[in-house]
Amino acid sequence: MGGAVWRGYTGVAAYRDDTFVTMLAQTQDTVANMTPITIEINQNATAPLNPGTYTAKAVYSTDGTNWTVIGESADDCPIAANFTVLKYELQTANPFSITSPTPYGSELTGNCAIANNGTGSFTGYIGVAAYQGSTQIAMLAQEEVALETTNVQNLYIDHATVGILTPGDYTAKALYSTDGTNWTAITTAASGSTTEAAFTISQALPTYGDTTVSACVTYTWPLNDETYDTSGTYDYTITSGNHLG
Repeated sequence: MGGAVWRGYTGVAAYRDDTFVTMLAQTQDTVANMTPITIEINQNATAPLNPGTYTAKAVYSTDGTNWTVIGESADDCPIAANFTVLKYELQTANPFSITSPTPYGSELTGNCAIANNGTGSFTGYIGVAAYQGSTQIAMLAQEEVALETTNVQNLYIDHATVGILTPGDYTAKALYSTDGTNWTAITTAASGSTTEAAFTISQALPTYGDTTVSACVTYTWPLNDETYDTSGTYDYTITSGNHLG
């Protein structure tokens, strides 16, 4: 680079053939001549790149905007390195279905097939959640998976405790997550498939109450306003309540 001190920017950039694509890392330096500069590339640096083969090249700049490829090296060190970007691409693979045999949504059943149509493997979680608008109400199913490219995983919805869903219209959406906590909606569907399915909860899940009565004369149960004059165990179905009473 010449001179006693280098003041400027050095970095590593991704190229396809001789076309600049993006910076992978850069640093601003003030160093003495012949002092090595170490540049670390973050593992997320390739996130903006589409799948394909690239060449990483060492570059420098005096203003941090206009970059020049470094075409020489000391001790026959390489001035460039080839690398390949592989990425997973999840999509629903078959028609996404969800049904409820009861009006309460207490036994939702369905199937959501999720495929990896990308060039790299996916390791993480796939799931289905119930939404109202953009608000997630409840997870209906989830599974930890390792999907290689072209692999398909069926996710079965068999949710027997969806009494937490109050009456209303819902949308079941296909999701994925790398950590099982932060979920992202799958927005791509194969031909003939969908990424979501609508369903309706028309009634609240009935709740049952019981009490043991020991009465010398009479006892009125506040739950149903019935008066009992005989000791025994009684139950009552709350037809307009939910699982919370």
